Amino acid sequence: MHSVSEENYIKTIYHLQDGKNLVSTNDIAGGMNTKASSVTDMLKKLADKNLAE
Repeated sequence: MHSVSEENYIKTIYHLQDGKNLVSTNDIAGGMNTKASSVTDMLKKLADKNLAE
């Protein structure tokens, strides 16, 4: 089961992709109104669960 926070990150990444292959941590941070360092931490967790690359 995924946390609400993980789901929010996945949704944000999905919406930001909009046909692109890559989304930057700064794009995600802006979309979620958070710091890029927080995004990096979450992306590591998502990658460990094979939910992000």
